[in-house]
Amino acid sequence: MRGLVQPFVVLLAASVALQLASLLAVREIGLRTEQRRLLLSASDATRELLDRYESNMYLAVVGLSTSDWDLLLRQRKLAKALEAQVTQNLTALQRGGTAHLVGAEVSLLADDDPATKERLAAAEPLWAEVRTSAVRVLRSDNQSLRNNPDIERFQAASRRLDEALDALDADLGRRAGSDLLWLGRAQRALPVGSVALMLLLAVFVFRRILLPFDASMKDLARSEGALRVARDELERRVEERTAELSTANTELVAEREKLARANQELEAQREKLLRANTELERQEEALRRSNEELERRVEERTAELREAQQRSLELARQAGMTEIASNVLHNVGNVLNHVNTGSAMLAERLRALRVEPILKAAELLEAQKANLARFFSTDERGRRLPEYFGKLGQSLAAERAELVALVGGLEEHVAHIRAVVDFQQSYATVTNLDEPVDLAVILDDALRISMANVRRGGVVVERALSPLPRVLCDKHKVLQIVLNLLANAKWALDEREGDGKRLSVRLARPAEDRVRIQVIDNGVGIDAALLTKIFQHGFTTRKGGHGFGLHSSALVARAMGGTLAAESEGPGRGATFTLEFPFRPAGGEASA
Repeated sequence: MRGLVQPFVVLLAASVALQLASLLAVREIGLRTEQRRLLLSASDATRELLDRYESNMYLAVVGLSTSDWDLLLRQRKLAKALEAQVTQNLTALQRGGTAHLVGAEVSLLADDDPATKERLAAAEPLWAEVRTSAVRVLRSDNQSLRNNPDIERFQAASRRLDEALDALDADLGRRAGSDLLWLGRAQRALPVGSVALMLLLAVFVFRRILLPFDASMKDLARSEGALRVARDELERRVEERTAELSTANTELVAEREKLARANQELEAQREKLLRANTELERQEEALRRSNEELERRVEERTAELREAQQRSLELARQAGMTEIASNVLHNVGNVLNHVNTGSAMLAERLRALRVEPILKAAELLEAQKANLARFFSTDERGRRLPEYFGKLGQSLAAERAELVALVGGLEEHVAHIRAVVDFQQSYATVTNLDEPVDLAVILDDALRISMANVRRGGVVVERALSPLPRVLCDKHKVLQIVLNLLANAKWALDEREGDGKRLSVRLARPAEDRVRIQVIDNGVGIDAALLTKIFQHGFTTRKGGHGFGLHSSALVARAMGGTLAAESEGPGRGATFTLEFPFRPAGGEASA
Protein backbone atom coordinates (compact mmCIF):
# COMPACT_ATOMS: atom_id res chain seq x y z
CA MET A 1 0.00 0.00 0.00
CA ARG A 2 2.87 2.37 0.83
CA GLY A 3 4.33 1.76 -2.65
CA LEU A 4 1.04 3.09 -4.14
CA VAL A 5 0.27 5.91 -1.69
CA GLN A 6 3.73 7.47 -1.69
CA PRO A 7 4.00 8.01 -5.51
CA PHE A 8 0.37 9.23 -5.56
CA VAL A 9 1.07 11.76 -2.77
CA VAL A 10 4.26 12.87 -4.54
CA LEU A 11 2.38 13.44 -7.81
CA LEU A 12 -0.41 15.27 -6.01
CA ALA A 13 2.08 17.44 -4.11
CA ALA A 14 3.95 18.16 -7.37
CA SER A 15 0.64 19.16 -8.98
CA VAL A 16 -0.26 21.53 -6.13
CA ALA A 17 3.29 22.97 -6.08
CA LEU A 18 3.23 23.52 -9.84
CA GLN A 19 -0.17 25.22 -9.61
CA LEU A 20 1.03 27.49 -6.79
CA ALA A 21 4.26 28.27 -8.62
CA SER A 22 2.31 29.04 -11.81
CA LEU A 23 -0.13 31.29 -9.94
CA LEU A 24 2.75 33.10 -8.20
CA ALA A 25 4.54 33.47 -11.56
CA VAL A 26 1.37 34.85 -13.18
CA ARG A 27 0.86 37.22 -10.24
CA GLU A 28 4.50 38.37 -10.38
CA ILE A 29 4.36 38.92 -14.14
CA GLY A 30 1.03 40.73 -13.73
CA LEU A 31 2.52 43.03 -11.06
CA ARG A 32 5.53 43.73 -13.26
CA THR A 33 3.27 44.44 -16.23
CA GLU A 34 1.09 46.80 -14.17
CA GLN A 35 4.16 48.58 -12.77
CA ARG A 36 5.61 49.07 -16.26
CA ARG A 37 2.21 50.30 -17.45
CA LEU A 38 2.23 52.88 -14.63
CA LEU A 39 5.82 53.86 -15.51
CA LEU A 40 4.79 54.28 -19.14
CA SER A 41 1.77 56.36 -18.11
CA ALA A 42 3.98 58.49 -15.85
CA SER A 43 6.46 58.99 -18.71
CA ASP A 44 3.63 60.02 -21.07
CA ALA A 45 2.22 62.35 -18.40
CA THR A 46 5.70 63.87 -17.94
CA ARG A 47 5.95 64.54 -21.66
CA GLU A 48 2.51 66.17 -21.56
CA LEU A 49 3.52 68.30 -18.56
CA LEU A 50 6.72 69.25 -20.41
CA ASP A 51 4.67 70.35 -23.48
CA ARG A 52 2.43 72.44 -21.25
CA TYR A 53 5.48 73.87 -19.51
CA GLU A 54 6.94 74.94 -22.89
CA SER A 55 3.64 76.54 -23.91
CA ASN A 56 3.41 78.48 -20.64
CA MET A 57 6.99 79.67 -21.06
CA TYR A 58 6.24 80.90 -24.61
CA LEU A 59 3.15 82.76 -23.34
CA ALA A 60 5.24 84.27 -20.54
CA VAL A 61 7.76 85.50 -23.13
CA VAL A 62 4.85 86.97 -25.14
CA GLY A 63 3.61 88.79 -22.02
CA LEU A 64 7.13 90.06 -21.40
CA SER A 65 7.55 91.28 -24.99
CA THR A 66 4.12 93.05 -24.96
CA SER A 67 4.56 94.38 -21.41
CA ASP A 68 1.46 92.40 -20.38
CA TRP A 69 2.60 91.87 -16.84
CA ASP A 70 -0.56 90.09 -15.78
CA LEU A 71 -0.10 87.47 -18.55
CA LEU A 72 3.57 87.17 -17.64
CA LEU A 73 2.95 86.56 -13.96
CA ARG A 74 0.07 84.13 -14.56
CA GLN A 75 1.98 82.02 -17.09
CA ARG A 76 5.12 82.14 -14.97
CA LYS A 77 3.13 80.84 -11.98
CA LEU A 78 1.64 78.01 -14.07
CA ALA A 79 5.08 77.18 -15.43
CA LYS A 80 6.46 76.97 -11.88
CA ALA A 81 3.70 74.51 -10.91
CA LEU A 82 4.32 72.41 -14.01
CA GLU A 83 8.08 72.56 -13.36
CA ALA A 84 7.56 71.09 -9.88
CA GLN A 85 5.34 68.31 -11.27
CA VAL A 86 7.84 67.44 -14.01
CA THR A 87 10.66 67.32 -11.44
CA GLN A 88 8.54 65.13 -9.13
CA ASN A 89 7.66 62.75 -12.01
CA LEU A 90 11.28 62.40 -13.13
CA THR A 91 12.31 61.72 -9.52
CA ALA A 92 9.54 59.12 -9.10
CA LEU A 93 10.53 57.44 -12.37
CA GLN A 94 14.16 57.23 -11.33
CA ARG A 95 13.94 56.51 -7.58
CA GLY A 96 10.28 55.67 -6.93
CA GLY A 97 7.59 57.76 -5.28
CA THR A 98 4.43 59.69 -6.18
CA ALA A 99 3.96 60.83 -9.79
CA HIS A 100 1.36 63.14 -11.34
CA LEU A 101 -0.81 61.69 -14.08
CA VAL A 102 -3.67 63.36 -15.87
CA GLY A 103 -6.13 64.12 -13.08
CA ALA A 104 -4.58 61.65 -10.58
CA GLU A 105 -1.51 60.75 -8.60
CA VAL A 106 0.03 57.25 -8.54
CA SER A 107 2.76 55.58 -6.49
CA LEU A 108 5.65 54.20 -8.53
CA LEU A 109 8.42 51.72 -7.78
CA ALA A 110 11.88 52.31 -9.22
CA ASP A 111 12.60 50.22 -12.32
CA ASP A 112 15.66 48.02 -11.76
CA ASP A 113 16.42 47.75 -15.48
CA PRO A 114 19.91 49.24 -16.20
CA ALA A 115 18.81 50.77 -19.53
CA THR A 116 15.86 52.56 -17.87
CA LYS A 117 18.07 53.88 -15.08
CA GLU A 118 20.62 55.11 -17.64
CA ARG A 119 17.96 56.96 -19.70
CA LEU A 120 16.42 58.54 -16.58
CA ALA A 121 19.87 59.56 -15.37
CA ALA A 122 20.50 61.20 -18.75
CA ALA A 123 17.10 62.96 -18.67
CA GLU A 124 17.84 64.67 -15.33
CA PRO A 125 20.62 67.03 -16.64
CA LEU A 126 18.53 67.71 -19.75
CA TRP A 127 15.64 68.85 -17.54
CA ALA A 128 18.05 71.03 -15.55
CA GLU A 129 19.24 72.56 -18.85
CA VAL A 130 15.61 73.22 -19.89
CA ARG A 131 14.89 75.04 -16.62
CA THR A 132 18.13 77.04 -16.85
CA SER A 133 17.33 78.04 -20.48
CA ALA A 134 13.83 79.11 -19.41
CA VAL A 135 15.23 81.40 -16.73
CA ARG A 136 17.67 82.93 -19.23
CA VAL A 137 14.84 83.57 -21.68
CA LEU A 138 12.85 85.52 -19.09
CA ARG A 139 15.95 87.46 -17.92
CA SER A 140 17.29 88.21 -21.42
CA ASP A 141 17.21 91.76 -22.75
CA ASN A 142 16.27 90.36 -26.16
CA GLN A 143 12.50 90.03 -25.95
CA SER A 144 12.00 89.07 -29.59
CA LEU A 145 10.38 85.70 -30.36
CA ARG A 146 12.49 85.32 -33.49
CA ASN A 147 16.25 85.18 -33.81
CA ASN A 148 16.56 84.90 -30.04
CA PRO A 149 19.50 82.63 -29.05
CA ASP A 150 18.08 82.07 -25.57
CA ILE A 151 14.75 80.83 -26.97
CA GLU A 152 16.59 78.61 -29.45
CA ARG A 153 18.66 77.07 -26.59
CA PHE A 154 15.44 76.56 -24.62
CA GLN A 155 13.82 74.85 -27.64
CA ALA A 156 16.88 72.64 -28.25
CA ALA A 157 17.05 71.55 -24.61
CA SER A 158 13.30 70.81 -24.60
CA ARG A 159 13.62 68.82 -27.82
CA ARG A 160 16.48 66.70 -26.42
CA LEU A 161 14.51 66.05 -23.23
CA ASP A 162 11.48 65.08 -25.30
CA GLU A 163 13.62 62.67 -27.37
CA ALA A 164 15.02 61.13 -24.16
CA LEU A 165 11.46 60.63 -22.88
CA ASP A 166 10.49 59.10 -26.28
CA ALA A 167 13.34 56.60 -25.96
CA LEU A 168 12.25 55.85 -22.38
CA ASP A 169 8.68 55.28 -23.59
CA ALA A 170 9.96 52.92 -26.29
CA ASP A 171 11.97 50.87 -23.77
CA LEU A 172 9.10 50.72 -21.29
CA GLY A 173 6.66 49.78 -24.03
CA ARG A 174 8.94 47.03 -25.35
CA ARG A 175 9.43 45.50 -21.88
CA ALA A 176 5.73 45.85 -21.11
CA GLY A 177 4.96 43.97 -24.33
CA SER A 178 7.48 41.27 -23.38
CA ASP A 179 5.87 40.96 -19.92
CA LEU A 180 2.43 40.75 -21.51
CA LEU A 181 3.72 38.02 -23.82
CA TRP A 182 5.11 36.03 -20.88
CA LEU A 183 1.89 36.65 -18.94
CA GLY A 184 -0.12 35.21 -21.83
CA ARG A 185 2.18 32.23 -22.12
CA ALA A 186 1.96 31.56 -18.38
CA GLN A 187 -1.83 31.87 -18.44
CA ARG A 188 -1.99 29.43 -21.36
CA ALA A 189 0.53 27.03 -19.82
CA LEU A 190 -1.26 26.95 -16.44
CA PRO A 191 -4.35 24.98 -17.67
CA VAL A 192 -2.15 22.82 -19.92
CA GLY A 193 0.07 21.89 -16.96
CA SER A 194 -3.00 21.21 -14.83
CA VAL A 195 -4.51 18.95 -17.49
CA ALA A 196 -1.17 17.15 -17.98
CA LEU A 197 -0.79 16.50 -14.25
CA MET A 198 -4.40 15.31 -14.00
CA LEU A 199 -3.78 12.95 -16.91
CA LEU A 200 -0.60 11.73 -15.20
CA LEU A 201 -2.52 11.11 -11.99
CA ALA A 202 -5.25 9.32 -13.95
CA VAL A 203 -2.66 7.11 -15.70
CA PHE A 204 -1.02 6.36 -12.34
CA VAL A 205 -4.35 5.39 -10.74
CA PHE A 206 -5.28 3.28 -13.76
CA ARG A 207 -1.96 1.41 -14.04
CA ARG A 208 -1.00 1.09 -10.35
CA ILE A 209 -4.45 0.66 -8.75
CA LEU A 210 -7.19 -0.27 -11.24
CA LEU A 211 -5.18 -2.75 -13.32
CA PRO A 212 -3.74 -4.63 -10.28
CA PHE A 213 -7.23 -4.65 -8.75
CA ASP A 214 -8.68 -6.13 -11.94
CA ALA A 215 -5.90 -8.75 -12.05
CA SER A 216 -6.56 -9.60 -8.40
CA MET A 217 -10.26 -10.02 -9.12
CA LYS A 218 -9.45 -12.32 -12.04
CA ASP A 219 -7.10 -14.36 -9.86
CA LEU A 220 -9.82 -14.55 -7.22
CA ALA A 221 -12.31 -15.74 -9.82
CA ARG A 222 -9.86 -18.41 -11.04
CA SER A 223 -9.22 -19.49 -7.44
CA GLU A 224 -12.95 -19.73 -6.79
CA GLY A 225 -13.38 -21.81 -9.94
CA ALA A 226 -10.58 -24.16 -8.89
CA LEU A 227 -12.11 -24.38 -5.41
CA ARG A 228 -15.50 -25.29 -6.87
CA VAL A 229 -13.91 -27.98 -9.02
CA ALA A 230 -12.02 -29.37 -6.00
CA ARG A 231 -15.20 -29.30 -3.91
CA ASP A 232 -17.17 -31.11 -6.62
CA GLU A 233 -14.40 -33.70 -6.88
CA LEU A 234 -14.38 -34.12 -3.11
CA GLU A 235 -18.16 -34.57 -3.02
CA ARG A 236 -17.92 -37.14 -5.82
CA ARG A 237 -15.22 -39.08 -3.99
CA VAL A 238 -17.23 -38.91 -0.72
CA GLU A 239 -20.25 -40.32 -2.55
CA GLU A 240 -18.12 -43.10 -4.05
CA ARG A 241 -16.58 -43.84 -0.66
CA THR A 242 -20.04 -43.89 0.94
CA ALA A 243 -21.21 -46.37 -1.67
CA GLU A 244 -18.12 -48.51 -1.04
CA LEU A 245 -18.75 -48.41 2.70
CA SER A 246 -22.39 -49.38 2.15
CA THR A 247 -21.32 -52.32 0.03
CA ALA A 248 -18.68 -53.26 2.59
CA ASN A 249 -21.29 -53.08 5.34
CA THR A 250 -23.57 -55.44 3.42
CA GLU A 251 -20.65 -57.80 2.94
CA LEU A 252 -19.79 -57.49 6.59
CA VAL A 253 -23.33 -58.58 7.59
CA ALA A 254 -23.00 -61.60 5.36
CA GLU A 255 -19.59 -62.35 6.84
CA ARG A 256 -21.02 -62.17 10.34
CA GLU A 257 -23.60 -64.75 9.43
CA LYS A 258 -20.86 -67.00 8.08
CA LEU A 259 -18.78 -66.43 11.21
CA ALA A 260 -21.65 -67.60 13.38
CA ARG A 261 -21.74 -70.91 11.49
CA ALA A 262 -17.96 -71.27 11.62
CA ASN A 263 -17.60 -70.77 15.40
CA GLN A 264 -16.59 -74.40 15.99
CA GLU A 265 -13.82 -74.22 13.38
CA LEU A 266 -12.56 -70.98 14.91
CA GLU A 267 -11.93 -72.71 18.27
CA ALA A 268 -9.76 -75.34 16.55
CA GLN A 269 -7.68 -72.67 14.84
CA ARG A 270 -7.46 -70.42 17.87
CA GLU A 271 -3.76 -70.89 18.43
CA LYS A 272 -2.99 -70.29 14.78
CA LEU A 273 -5.13 -67.14 14.84
CA LEU A 274 -3.40 -65.92 17.99
CA ARG A 275 -0.07 -66.32 16.27
CA ALA A 276 -1.48 -64.57 13.21
CA ASN A 277 -2.88 -61.84 15.44
CA THR A 278 0.52 -61.38 17.08
CA GLU A 279 2.11 -61.12 13.64
CA LEU A 280 -0.58 -58.69 12.60
CA GLU A 281 0.07 -56.53 15.65
CA ARG A 282 3.76 -56.57 14.85
CA GLN A 283 3.02 -55.53 11.26
CA GLU A 284 0.67 -52.81 12.49
CA GLU A 285 3.37 -51.52 14.83
CA ALA A 286 5.90 -51.64 12.01
CA LEU A 287 3.44 -49.85 9.71
CA ARG A 288 2.80 -47.22 12.37
CA ARG A 289 6.53 -46.64 12.85
CA SER A 290 6.96 -46.55 9.09
CA ASN A 291 4.20 -43.96 8.80
CA GLU A 292 5.73 -41.88 11.60
CA GLU A 293 9.16 -42.12 10.01
CA LEU A 294 7.66 -41.21 6.63
CA GLU A 295 5.88 -38.18 8.10
CA ARG A 296 9.07 -37.11 9.85
CA ARG A 297 11.08 -37.42 6.66
CA VAL A 298 8.39 -35.51 4.72
CA GLU A 299 8.52 -32.73 7.31
CA GLU A 300 12.32 -32.67 7.13
CA ARG A 301 12.24 -32.55 3.32
CA THR A 302 9.60 -29.82 3.44
CA ALA A 303 11.77 -27.81 5.85
CA GLU A 304 14.77 -28.37 3.58
CA LEU A 305 12.71 -27.21 0.60
CA ARG A 306 11.67 -24.08 2.46
CA GLU A 307 15.26 -23.46 3.47
CA ALA A 308 16.38 -23.97 -0.13
CA GLN A 309 13.71 -21.53 -1.33
CA GLN A 310 14.80 -18.97 1.28
CA ARG A 311 18.43 -19.39 0.30
CA SER A 312 17.49 -18.94 -3.36
CA LEU A 313 15.56 -15.76 -2.58
CA GLU A 314 18.45 -14.38 -0.50
CA LEU A 315 20.87 -15.13 -3.31
CA ALA A 316 18.53 -13.47 -5.81
CA ARG A 317 18.39 -10.32 -3.70
CA GLN A 318 22.20 -10.29 -3.26
CA ALA A 319 22.65 -10.57 -7.02
CA GLY A 320 20.44 -7.52 -7.57
CA MET A 321 17.87 -9.20 -9.82
CA THR A 322 20.60 -10.38 -12.18
CA GLU A 323 20.16 -13.06 -14.80
CA ILE A 324 22.03 -15.59 -12.60
CA ALA A 325 19.32 -15.60 -9.92
CA SER A 326 16.56 -15.54 -12.54
CA ASN A 327 17.83 -18.71 -14.23
CA VAL A 328 18.60 -20.46 -10.93
CA LEU A 329 15.14 -19.75 -9.59
CA HIS A 330 13.71 -20.96 -12.89
CA ASN A 331 15.57 -24.29 -12.54
CA VAL A 332 14.61 -24.59 -8.87
CA GLY A 333 11.00 -23.85 -9.81
CA ASN A 334 11.03 -26.69 -12.34
CA VAL A 335 12.32 -29.10 -9.69
CA LEU A 336 9.84 -27.78 -7.14
CA ASN A 337 7.02 -28.62 -9.54
CA HIS A 338 8.17 -32.25 -9.37
CA VAL A 339 8.53 -31.99 -5.58
CA ASN A 340 5.03 -30.58 -5.22
CA THR A 341 3.66 -33.30 -7.48
CA GLY A 342 5.51 -36.02 -5.51
CA SER A 343 4.36 -34.55 -2.18
CA ALA A 344 0.75 -34.45 -3.38
CA MET A 345 1.01 -38.08 -4.56
CA LEU A 346 2.60 -39.10 -1.25
CA ALA A 347 -0.14 -37.37 0.75
CA GLU A 348 -2.80 -38.95 -1.44
CA ARG A 349 -1.31 -42.43 -0.98
CA LEU A 350 -1.08 -41.95 2.77
CA ARG A 351 -4.71 -40.89 2.91
CA ALA A 352 -5.66 -43.88 0.73
CA LEU A 353 -3.95 -46.49 2.95
CA ARG A 354 -6.49 -49.26 3.62
CA VAL A 355 -6.30 -49.56 7.38
CA GLU A 356 -10.08 -49.86 7.80
CA PRO A 357 -10.15 -53.59 6.83
CA ILE A 358 -7.62 -54.35 9.60
CA LEU A 359 -9.77 -52.51 12.13
CA LYS A 360 -12.88 -54.34 10.93
CA ALA A 361 -11.13 -57.71 11.18
CA ALA A 362 -9.95 -56.83 14.67
CA GLU A 363 -13.50 -55.87 15.64
CA LEU A 364 -14.73 -59.18 14.20
CA LEU A 365 -12.18 -61.18 16.21
CA GLU A 366 -13.02 -59.19 19.33
CA ALA A 367 -16.70 -60.04 18.87
CA GLN A 368 -15.90 -63.79 18.49
CA LYS A 369 -13.15 -64.12 21.13
CA ALA A 370 -15.46 -66.17 23.40
CA ASN A 371 -15.76 -68.96 20.83
CA LEU A 372 -12.84 -68.58 18.43
CA ALA A 373 -12.46 -72.33 17.76
CA ARG A 374 -15.98 -72.76 16.48
CA PHE A 375 -15.66 -69.46 14.55
CA PHE A 376 -12.56 -70.62 12.65
CA SER A 377 -13.95 -74.15 12.08
CA THR A 378 -17.57 -73.64 11.11
CA ASP A 379 -17.88 -69.97 10.08
CA GLU A 380 -16.96 -69.24 6.46
CA ARG A 381 -15.58 -65.86 7.50
CA GLY A 382 -13.28 -67.48 10.03
CA ARG A 383 -11.96 -70.00 7.48
CA ARG A 384 -11.22 -67.16 4.97
CA LEU A 385 -9.67 -64.84 7.52
CA PRO A 386 -6.09 -66.25 7.42
CA GLU A 387 -6.02 -65.99 3.63
CA TYR A 388 -7.42 -62.47 3.93
CA PHE A 389 -4.63 -61.48 6.34
CA GLY A 390 -2.02 -62.87 3.98
CA LYS A 391 -3.33 -60.85 1.03
CA LEU A 392 -3.67 -57.77 3.24
CA GLY A 393 -0.04 -58.10 4.35
CA GLN A 394 1.09 -58.32 0.71
CA SER A 395 -0.98 -55.25 -0.16
CA LEU A 396 0.51 -53.27 2.74
CA ALA A 397 4.03 -54.34 1.75
CA ALA A 398 3.39 -53.13 -1.83
CA GLU A 399 2.00 -49.85 -0.51
CA ARG A 400 5.08 -49.42 1.69
CA ALA A 401 7.41 -50.04 -1.27
CA GLU A 402 5.57 -47.42 -3.36
CA LEU A 403 5.71 -44.90 -0.51
CA VAL A 404 9.44 -45.52 -0.06
CA ALA A 405 9.90 -44.98 -3.83
CA LEU A 406 8.00 -41.67 -3.63
CA VAL A 407 10.17 -40.54 -0.71
CA GLY A 408 13.27 -41.50 -2.68
CA GLY A 409 12.07 -39.37 -5.60
CA LEU A 410 11.56 -36.43 -3.24
CA GLU A 411 15.11 -36.91 -1.91
CA GLU A 412 16.49 -36.83 -5.46
CA HIS A 413 14.60 -33.60 -6.25
CA VAL A 414 15.82 -32.00 -3.03
CA ALA A 415 19.39 -33.04 -3.89
CA HIS A 416 18.93 -31.45 -7.32
CA ILE A 417 17.74 -28.21 -5.72
CA ARG A 418 20.74 -28.28 -3.38
CA ALA A 419 23.10 -28.71 -6.32
CA VAL A 420 21.54 -25.75 -8.19
CA VAL A 421 21.69 -23.52 -5.11
CA ASP A 422 25.28 -24.54 -4.33
CA PHE A 423 26.26 -23.70 -7.90
CA GLN A 424 24.59 -20.29 -7.55
CA GLN A 425 26.44 -19.62 -4.29
CA SER A 426 29.76 -19.70 -6.08
CA TYR A 427 28.66 -16.48 -7.87
CA ALA A 428 26.49 -15.02 -5.15
CA THR A 429 29.06 -12.83 -3.37
CA VAL A 430 29.75 -9.51 -5.08
CA THR A 431 33.33 -8.58 -4.36
CA ASN A 432 34.19 -5.97 -7.04
CA LEU A 433 37.79 -7.31 -6.88
CA ASP A 434 39.99 -8.49 -9.71
CA GLU A 435 41.21 -12.06 -9.39
CA PRO A 436 42.76 -14.73 -11.63
CA VAL A 437 39.93 -16.08 -13.78
CA ASP A 438 39.67 -18.74 -16.49
CA LEU A 439 37.35 -17.05 -18.99
CA ALA A 440 36.44 -20.35 -20.65
CA VAL A 441 35.10 -21.64 -17.31
CA ILE A 442 33.10 -18.41 -16.84
CA LEU A 443 31.52 -18.81 -20.29
CA ASP A 444 30.70 -22.48 -19.63
CA ASP A 445 29.07 -21.51 -16.34
CA ALA A 446 27.05 -18.78 -18.05
CA LEU A 447 25.86 -21.24 -20.71
CA ARG A 448 24.97 -23.79 -18.05
CA ILE A 449 22.97 -21.19 -16.12
CA SER A 450 21.16 -19.58 -19.07
CA MET A 451 20.80 -22.41 -21.60
CA ALA A 452 19.54 -25.24 -19.36
CA ASN A 453 16.55 -25.95 -21.61
CA VAL A 454 17.66 -24.32 -24.83
CA ARG A 455 18.13 -27.60 -26.76
CA ARG A 456 14.50 -28.44 -26.20
CA GLY A 457 13.71 -25.33 -28.27
CA GLY A 458 15.67 -26.67 -31.24
CA VAL A 459 18.70 -24.39 -30.74
CA VAL A 460 22.21 -25.61 -31.54
CA VAL A 461 24.82 -24.14 -29.18
CA GLU A 462 28.33 -23.76 -30.60
CA ARG A 463 31.44 -23.02 -28.51
CA ALA A 464 34.60 -21.56 -30.02
CA LEU A 465 36.76 -20.90 -26.96
CA SER A 466 40.42 -20.30 -27.67
CA PRO A 467 42.76 -21.46 -24.88
CA LEU A 468 43.94 -18.38 -23.01
CA PRO A 469 45.97 -17.88 -19.84
CA ARG A 470 44.14 -16.91 -16.68
CA VAL A 471 43.43 -13.17 -16.67
CA LEU A 472 42.98 -10.64 -13.87
CA CYS A 473 39.40 -9.33 -13.90
CA ASP A 474 36.18 -9.20 -11.89
CA LYS A 475 34.48 -12.50 -12.78
CA HIS A 476 31.11 -11.28 -11.49
CA LYS A 477 31.07 -8.35 -13.91
CA VAL A 478 32.06 -10.58 -16.84
CA LEU A 479 29.40 -13.13 -15.89
CA GLN A 480 26.76 -10.39 -15.55
CA ILE A 481 27.47 -9.04 -19.05
CA VAL A 482 27.57 -12.51 -20.68
CA LEU A 483 24.30 -13.55 -18.98
CA ASN A 484 22.57 -10.41 -20.29
CA LEU A 485 23.86 -11.11 -23.80
CA LEU A 486 22.75 -14.77 -23.63
CA ALA A 487 19.30 -13.70 -22.39
CA ASN A 488 18.94 -11.33 -25.38
CA ALA A 489 20.12 -14.05 -27.75
CA LYS A 490 17.61 -16.57 -26.32
CA TRP A 491 14.82 -14.03 -26.78
CA ALA A 492 15.89 -13.31 -30.38
CA LEU A 493 15.96 -17.04 -31.16
CA ASP A 494 12.56 -17.62 -29.51
CA GLU A 495 11.05 -14.86 -31.66
CA ARG A 496 12.49 -16.39 -34.84
CA GLU A 497 10.28 -18.89 -36.64
CA GLY A 498 11.49 -22.06 -38.33
CA ASP A 499 14.35 -24.47 -37.71
CA GLY A 500 18.11 -24.06 -37.89
CA LYS A 501 18.45 -21.86 -34.79
CA ARG A 502 22.08 -21.41 -33.77
CA LEU A 503 23.82 -19.71 -30.89
CA SER A 504 27.60 -19.28 -30.90
CA VAL A 505 29.87 -18.17 -28.04
CA ARG A 506 33.43 -17.24 -28.96
CA LEU A 507 36.51 -16.37 -26.91
CA ALA A 508 39.60 -14.94 -28.60
CA ARG A 509 42.53 -12.59 -28.13
CA PRO A 510 42.56 -10.14 -31.09
CA ALA A 511 45.62 -8.25 -29.78
CA GLU A 512 48.30 -8.65 -27.17
CA ASP A 513 46.54 -6.34 -24.72
CA ARG A 514 42.90 -7.17 -25.53
CA VAL A 515 40.52 -10.08 -25.01
CA ARG A 516 37.28 -10.52 -26.93
CA ILE A 517 34.03 -12.37 -26.05
CA GLN A 518 31.31 -12.65 -28.71
CA VAL A 519 27.71 -13.91 -28.49
CA ILE A 520 26.31 -14.57 -31.99
CA ASP A 521 22.79 -15.68 -32.90
CA ASN A 522 20.77 -16.03 -36.10
CA GLY A 523 17.59 -14.70 -34.49
CA VAL A 524 15.31 -11.82 -35.44
CA GLY A 525 18.17 -9.34 -35.87
CA ILE A 526 18.29 -5.58 -35.15
CA ASP A 527 17.29 -2.69 -37.40
CA ALA A 528 20.22 -0.42 -38.28
CA ALA A 529 18.40 2.60 -36.85
CA LEU A 530 18.25 0.90 -33.43
CA LEU A 531 21.93 -0.11 -33.13
CA THR A 532 22.76 3.25 -31.52
CA LYS A 533 19.74 3.14 -29.17
CA ILE A 534 19.79 -0.35 -27.67
CA PHE A 535 22.39 0.66 -25.08
CA GLN A 536 20.34 3.66 -23.89
CA HIS A 537 18.74 3.46 -20.46
CA GLY A 538 15.08 2.40 -20.63
CA PHE A 539 15.14 1.52 -24.37
CA THR A 540 13.94 -1.99 -25.23
CA THR A 541 12.28 -3.84 -28.11
CA ARG A 542 11.27 -6.83 -25.97
CA LYS A 543 7.74 -7.25 -24.70
CA GLY A 544 7.90 -6.95 -20.92
CA GLY A 545 11.54 -5.81 -21.07
CA HIS A 546 12.83 -3.19 -18.62
CA GLY A 547 15.43 -1.55 -20.85
CA PHE A 548 18.40 -1.53 -18.48
CA GLY A 549 20.09 -4.90 -19.18
CA LEU A 550 22.24 -3.77 -22.12
CA HIS A 551 22.60 -0.29 -20.62
CA SER A 552 23.99 -1.66 -17.35
CA SER A 553 26.19 -4.11 -19.26
CA ALA A 554 27.68 -1.26 -21.29
CA LEU A 555 28.36 0.68 -18.08
CA VAL A 556 30.03 -2.36 -16.48
CA ALA A 557 32.17 -2.90 -19.59
CA ARG A 558 33.23 0.75 -19.50
CA ALA A 559 34.07 0.42 -15.78
CA MET A 560 36.34 -2.51 -16.72
CA GLY A 561 38.10 -0.30 -19.25
CA GLY A 562 36.45 -2.13 -22.15
CA THR A 563 33.66 -1.71 -24.69
CA LEU A 564 30.39 -3.44 -25.60
CA ALA A 565 29.22 -3.20 -29.22
CA ALA A 566 26.39 -4.66 -31.33
CA GLU A 567 26.33 -5.56 -35.03
CA SER A 568 23.47 -6.77 -37.25
CA GLU A 569 22.80 -6.91 -40.96
CA GLY A 570 19.15 -6.08 -40.34
CA PRO A 571 15.87 -7.73 -39.30
CA GLY A 572 15.92 -11.52 -39.70
CA ARG A 573 19.74 -11.61 -40.16
CA GLY A 574 20.79 -12.27 -36.57
CA ALA A 575 23.05 -10.18 -34.33
CA THR A 576 26.57 -10.19 -32.87
CA PHE A 577 27.44 -8.65 -29.50
CA THR A 578 31.15 -8.12 -28.82
CA LEU A 579 32.70 -7.47 -25.41
CA GLU A 580 36.35 -6.36 -25.37
CA PHE A 581 38.40 -5.42 -22.32
CA PRO A 582 42.10 -5.21 -21.40
CA PHE A 583 44.00 -8.49 -21.24
CA ARG A 584 45.98 -8.64 -18.03
CA PRO A 585 47.54 -12.05 -17.42
CA ALA A 586 47.58 -13.31 -13.86
CA GLY A 587 50.92 -13.04 -12.05
CA GLY A 588 53.35 -15.84 -12.83
CA GLU A 589 51.55 -16.95 -16.03
CA ALA A 590 53.01 -16.40 -19.47
CA SER A 591 51.13 -14.55 -22.17
CA ALA A 592 49.74 -16.55 -25.07
